[in-house]
Amino acid sequence: MEPTIHQQTNFSPYTSNTDNNISSPVPPAPTVPKRTFSVSETIFAWLSLLFGYLFCRVFPVSDSPLGGFLLTVFMFVSSLVVIKIKGAKLTAKPVIALVSAILISVSLFITSNAFLHFFAYSYAMAVFCYFIFTACGNSVKAGFSDLIVADFIKALFVMPFCSFDSMFKAVFSGKGKGSGKTFLKVLIGIGLTFIPTMIVFGLLSYDNDFTNLFNNIFDFDFDKIWSHIGSLILGVPIGLYIYGLFVSSVDKKCSSVLNEESSSKVIYNMRIAPAVTIIAAVVPLLFIYVVFFISQWKYYISGFTGDLPEGFIYSAYAREGFFQLCVVSVINLVAITAVIMFMKRKNKADSFILKTIVVLFSVFTLILISTAVAKMVMYINTYGLTPKRVYATWLMSVIAVLFILISLKMFVRKLKVVAISLVAVVAMFAIISLPNNDAFIARYNVERYVNGSLDTIDLDAMEDLGTSAIPSLVDLKLYLNKNSSSDYESQLNTDIYNYFEDIIFDMKYIEKNIFSYTIPDLIAERELKESGYY
Repeated sequence: MEPTIHQQTNFSPYTSNTDNNISSPVPPAPTVPKRTFSVSETIFAWLSLLFGYLFCRVFPVSDSPLGGFLLTVFMFVSSLVVIKIKGAKLTAKPVIALVSAILISVSLFITSNAFLHFFAYSYAMAVFCYFIFTACGNSVKAGFSDLIVADFIKALFVMPFCSFDSMFKAVFSGKGKGSGKTFLKVLIGIGLTFIPTMIVFGLLSYDNDFTNLFNNIFDFDFDKIWSHIGSLILGVPIGLYIYGLFVSSVDKKCSSVLNEESSSKVIYNMRIAPAVTIIAAVVPLLFIYVVFFISQWKYYISGFTGDLPEGFIYSAYAREGFFQLCVVSVINLVAITAVIMFMKRKNKADSFILKTIVVLFSVFTLILISTAVAKMVMYINTYGLTPKRVYATWLMSVIAVLFILISLKMFVRKLKVVAISLVAVVAMFAIISLPNNDAFIARYNVERYVNGSLDTIDLDAMEDLGTSAIPSLVDLKLYLNKNSSSDYESQLNTDIYNYFEDIIFDMKYIEKNIFSYTIPDLIAERELKESGYY
């Protein structure tokens, strides 16, 4: 007996045996077209690899500050050219990001302060990622908004990894396929011959004539070749990261991740705490602050009167105030953030309660800041300036600005407090980093010592300022040459001379390339020569 039609179709891949019915053919899965790369994208892939290599060569940036600045400019300018070739229309945000990063990076060569170098370079690299992300039209929300934080998170931690392997695809496929394959073949050949070549060179290097001839021909320090190889190897993942960010931004990937709608929804759904719960949570903390300030009132106002409390020394008094401020500021900022994020706002009463809580926390913090600043000023008046004292005062000023902006947000609803706070911090960082802060510290201390308002000069602290302090120390030594009237000043004069000798030795005999120089280095060398010490 021949099988029925239903029986026959059971063997077909286009049928189903459910209820012995003939099923419709299953359509094939849609094929995703292979990503091709334009010439400009292939070029940027090579640039990304170069960025990674140069980033490793510059690191740590305090050793090559001018190199760090030039790399920052190169990365932004070349990226801008490629993005413009792709047809992107720049808005205000990527333009401001570009300008601010390059401006802040200027501090890399106008100051010799390694601490400022680190933060300036870190800011430039983070903003570079934000620039690529926003220049390709990927802002979470158009315009100047508080969701700029989401932009940074997405640019730094999401987009690069969505296309992390794209750099190799761009180099060895698409329009760059031919040249990419040729390069790969050459690279493989170099890799195969490198190790035996280095072994042979090492075996023959015992011969001085051979080594001298090789050095005369190539004028290259072979001891450094491993450093370059290491930079190239470590630069590959950095290049993958940068190009992954670029491709994801151009292709506008992850559009559903951290978008405006989802972010707003999450923020709204977090408001679950009734006003009475928030009040019960914050009142005990506010009560402790009130009792604490009343009990310690004389201790805190002594900073304004200039009277050091009994049992304290100036340094401990100022440091205690600063660290108390830091701890309390963090606690208060967390408390304010929690209240704003979790408190329900159903009516005007809830809004009034929210404003009251935020303003009270801010006022308590600002009172503590004012007392801590007064203590620091008293400390500076007694012992002069150091970088740590300047940075501590700067940080307290930043915290004060942030809490003032948070308070204003309670009364000006349209105020973009997160975005403006970010701009304020960047602007204040520019204020402290673009002028040669270390040179100012040295000048301040020397002038106060010369006019008699400072009893001693902390030469160790002055030496920590690096070459920025040399011009002021030259002036101080000239003053001591004419006015040394005590054993302390005679010893100080000798110590400065010995310090000059060490600096001059470093200038003459320690090898430095041009990318390691800063403006303070050049000024210091000129001052020492003109004063006759060099």
